[in-house]
Amino acid sequence: MVLTDWIYKCYFAGELKEAVSETELDMEELEKMVKVGLWCVHIEAVRRPSMKSVIMMLKGTVVTEAPHPPHSHVNV
Repeated sequence: MVLTDWIYKCYFAGELKEAVSETELDMEELEKMVKVGLWCVHIEAVRRPSMKSVIMMLKGTVVTEAPHPPHSHVNV
């Protein structure tokens, strides 16, 4: 399985805890990081955010939309 496909499926299913080994974590921060990460590795380069946008998303100064599936063949 491709890592980006798996993490997207975990994100979409609301099961991000499955992707980490930590027992105590800030789920809101984890979700934010996963969304930003998925945008950054999007298969379509034009959909990837600029570094300035990434920093703003991580700081929370802009709302990060839910990412599109990383590959067109992903069935969620």
